Amino acid sequence: MFDAFSLNEFNAFQEKQIWEVQERNGFWREDGYVELKRCCKYPQHVTLEQYIIISKAEASSYYLWNTFYDKETLLKEVKECGFNTYGIYGDVSGATWNIKSPTIAVILEK
Repeated sequence: MFDAFSLNEFNAFQEKQIWEVQERNGFWREDGYVELKRCCKYPQHVTLEQYIIISKAEASSYYLWNTFYDKETLLKEVKECGFNTYGIYGDVSGATWNIKSPTIAVILEK
């Protein structure tokens, strides 16, 4: 099974820059840190969520790149890679796929 974000999710993605102070037990560290987040859209339905985490011990950067697909483009790409498609779903739990699904999940075989 393989899943990817849909174009519906790309359209909902918002470009922004924010910062937060996390005093403890945050996502990135147990101790306190400052989180700088930048969200950007790029051509060909690509996004970047960039995080800079600054703590007393260190500063670290994380880059989360995502590509978003419509059903036809995803099926074309997996076929070009030599996979056969045996099912298309709205998520990995098997929900029915529809145009408003935030993800597209496919069952593949090579």
